[in-house]
Amino acid sequence: MTSKFTPQKRQEYEIEVNTITVQIHFSQSYQYYSGALHPRPDQCGWMELTIDRRKTIADLKIAVTELGGELVPEIFVLQRLKELPAGHHLYEFLSGDDSKQIKDVTIDDGTMLFIWDGHQVNGTTVPSGQEYEPILLNISYGNDQLFIRGFSKSLTLEEFKVIVSEESMIRTKDLRLKRIVNQDTNPKLIDFSSDLLDTTLETLRLKNGDEIIVEDKSEHSVPDRTLQNKMKMTYPIYIENCCSSILHDENKRIRLEVTADMTVSEVKCITVSKFCMSNIVDGGRLRPDHETLGLRSPIYENMTLTEANITKGSNLVLESGPAPSTNQMTLTFTPGDLRSDLSDLEVTVDKMTTVGDCLQCMILKAGFTDDDWHLQKTNWCGEPAEVLDDLDLTLEMSLVNHGDHLLIVKGKLPPKGFVRIPIWLYPSPRKPFCDSANNTGNGMFSWLTNQIQGLFRSDNKPQDTSITSEEPVYLGDIEVALVMTLEEFKFQILTLPSLSGLSLPTHGFLRVTIVESGYLSTVLKGTSQTLQKLKVKSCNKLAVQILNEEENLNVNQMVLYIKQRIPNTREYLPSVEIIWDTSQGPTINSLQKTIADRLFIPPEHLGMAKHFSKRFDWLIIRECPNKSGGKGKKKVQKTNLRHGPYNLQDGDIIGIKNLQLEFERKEDYCTIEDDKGKIELQKQAEEKKKQREERKKYQDALDSTLSRSRRPEVSLTIKVDDFR
Repeated sequence: MTSKFTPQKRQEYEIEVNTITVQIHFSQSYQYYSGALHPRPDQCGWMELTIDRRKTIADLKIAVTELGGELVPEIFVLQRLKELPAGHHLYEFLSGDDSKQIKDVTIDDGTMLFIWDGHQVNGTTVPSGQEYEPILLNISYGNDQLFIRGFSKSLTLEEFKVIVSEESMIRTKDLRLKRIVNQDTNPKLIDFSSDLLDTTLETLRLKNGDEIIVEDKSEHSVPDRTLQNKMKMTYPIYIENCCSSILHDENKRIRLEVTADMTVSEVKCITVSKFCMSNIVDGGRLRPDHETLGLRSPIYENMTLTEANITKGSNLVLESGPAPSTNQMTLTFTPGDLRSDLSDLEVTVDKMTTVGDCLQCMILKAGFTDDDWHLQKTNWCGEPAEVLDDLDLTLEMSLVNHGDHLLIVKGKLPPKGFVRIPIWLYPSPRKPFCDSANNTGNGMFSWLTNQIQGLFRSDNKPQDTSITSEEPVYLGDIEVALVMTLEEFKFQILTLPSLSGLSLPTHGFLRVTIVESGYLSTVLKGTSQTLQKLKVKSCNKLAVQILNEEENLNVNQMVLYIKQRIPNTREYLPSVEIIWDTSQGPTINSLQKTIADRLFIPPEHLGMAKHFSKRFDWLIIRECPNKSGGKGKKKVQKTNLRHGPYNLQDGDIIGIKNLQLEFERKEDYCTIEDDKGKIELQKQAEEKKKQREERKKYQDALDSTLSRSRRPEVSLTIKVDDFR
């Protein structure tokens, strides 16, 4: 039996390892300036294309043409595109020999391909190749003025001076260029001599982030004044003493003038002296007190204030305890469920500590008696993210950094290469003009409906209840291998005890969707795709839905939820689902036609808007005229709805209006609930603003007190001998 399926398995394996996803960038969506290509703000320039890398360049061109449609020129070339600090840049041509296989020209997963005519981008000639790479430079001039832009490294110093002259409004003959070297240690200024004018920026070894000082020779200036001001300018910070409880409130906080190159250790010593403290338990340490994020992790004492991101007006706290050494990191973690009332805890560990040892340290700190736990990272807003599943890997190699917040979550980790995912059963999607009450009495769907209602019906409801609950039902966790295909995964889901009695003709009647922030989001598509390729992780929550018809979605199909506005009210009908095919391009016309066909509304009278649930706001979907060509002329360019500002994806809610029936508020898609949500957001914003104003008021009062306590200024006379 095993040998019978070996060829099929091998074929599936070959397809899996040779399938790549590349980014296709279109020239119409870019403009060339400052030595690099930049996306146009009114356009989104790329789409994803999945293809077998064993196919030829000719096959790739055909796929690009089908994907881009009108965005692809009649005669075009493929060129490698890379994103650099100064912008995007073109490298080698990849479409010289169309008979070559894709893999032979080193096109891999994630490669960026630029589609253009090979000569110009929106009327501008664009150089390509490594010798024309742009570098990003910081140019300081005048009275602390600065501009940052890219320059082609093939420019000579003389050409570079001309551009800088135009930007700084200093005449070329009066312009002197200097370069800052050893900026991190012992900064110095070095002149660019006149004999280097024919030397290219590449030969001068300028690199991204280098700083150039521009001086006007026609003006009298102190030598190296710009550098001195840059390194020695002072600014205030505020430090609160939390080491002692006997201090009065007015003596617990001081204002300190510091410079950017001071170390944290120096600031701590000055602070201890200002507070007249003889000794602090374990030496003491400083930690930032952020306005919105609260107390952050202790700062390394060998860092400068610039490196520690301590800027003007920053608030620090001096507290007891040892400061972390350079080979250590301080981590905070939430013990148990995020919804629990337990306070966050903190540990300081060596950077080379393994994930397993760190877990044991946190278990001990939290006072847990068992070892049935695992660690999970959090994203920028504190939500669960990647699971730290390799216990033998060091924290540093696991990309855990000083100050990160982790979650210690109940449950042992699955073996390496496996994931454990919670599965929830969600109600079957509603289709437009599909009345389930009128369709459940016949055929297979009637039989499926009865089984689904049985799953949603709680024990205390009567058995003849015909209305299913809208609340999702937790089915349990499932542990599977990442190499498992979506088709195999669906069969595995059906083995869960709650679904074991559910008989489906094929797995096509089962849809699996990732849940994000409580909403249905990305639908898993492609039955032969592995869970690893679909980027399924243990931190995901998956929803399953039983469908009334078989489906096998591909990457060009998008699942959206549309809510039709009740005319001249601020209410919507219940949302229904549509599947939008974007294979001909994700344009506004395509979406409009799809929705119009479902709701029987003439396209010219159909209004659309995307709902942003977190902002309680709606964004109207419509074509925007873009200026191009002659004066006063406008040209409407097709908008790609997969990209900004709409960024349509699976699970998005689209509000629909029949403009023929709307007599007023045609542009208003908001509901009463949206108004309430905006008011709540406004209250939160005002509360934060009030806290900032109170803190600023306190700092101003502190500044005023300090200024009154200073001695009055007196004149100072310095006698300097004449050495001429």
